[in-house]
Amino acid sequence: MSGFSDTYEQSILSHVFCADVVGTIMTRPTVIYMALHIADPSDSGLLNTELTGGSYIRQHVTFLPAATDDNGRGYVANRIEVNFRNLPSGTVTHVGLWDAGTEGNLIISGGISSISATPSESIALNTGDELAILAETLKIYLD
Repeated sequence: MSGFSDTYEQSILSHVFCADVVGTIMTRPTVIYMALHIADPSDSGLLNTELTGGSYIRQHVTFLPAATDDNGRGYVANRIEVNFRNLPSGTVTHVGLWDAGTEGNLIISGGISSISATPSESIALNTGDELAILAETLKIYLD
């Protein structure tokens, strides 16, 4: 994933570096939701880039404890498969992680890399398609 949203960047920096300032302690999201986007939601969390239609809704995602890859970079990965069903037609180019099932605050977003037989930076959907994000394939790095 490419980057934290403006809201979360400010919260993380304040939480780590400004502990003596009242109101800088971050509240951890109780649930994290994955959203599919047809364009970059940007650091401001543009809602008009999110896929709409069909039975599409954001999906709850959980993460394994943080780990370190072979290059020494820290990351977390999704614990279980995340499934989107009965999707509308469209082309997904980004995923976003949000702190609410609808609207809310964007936590982090990034472009996708499909790991199908033909690697791609977008996924074309037909009406009724399903999309599965396999366990441990969504990785968020903090380096």
